[in-house]
Amino acid sequence: MAKRSWVTVIIHWSFEDREQFEAMATEMATASRAEPGTLMYDWYVNEDGTSGALLEQYTSQQALDDHIAGPVFTEIAPRYRGVARAQSVQMFGADGMERNEILRATTTWWGDPVAAVTD
Repeated sequence: MAKRSWVTVIIHWSFEDREQFEAMATEMATASRAEPGTLMYDWYVNEDGTSGALLEQYTSQQALDDHIAGPVFTEIAPRYRGVARAQSVQMFGADGMERNEILRATTTWWGDPVAAVTD
């Protein structure tokens, strides 16, 4: 098994209003860009504009914990309550987190890779 320190999160979202969804995503990405330890925080909308995905990657579990304690969750998300609903969450390499549903969505927990190109 390849042991790594970074954490990757993939979240699929549903939304009703694309404009509000993109405003929320833009504000969250701006805040996340300023957080040390955030490697990726990229939002996508599917081809027909009916759902979205967020790809997140952090240098460590501590960086993810800091993100969760930061402005995305404490300031921005409360202002956009009801704009989007998490459909599924994929947690890769998360260590030390309580194993429960994240964002009230079906959550799958993945450990370290059994084989990898990256170190």
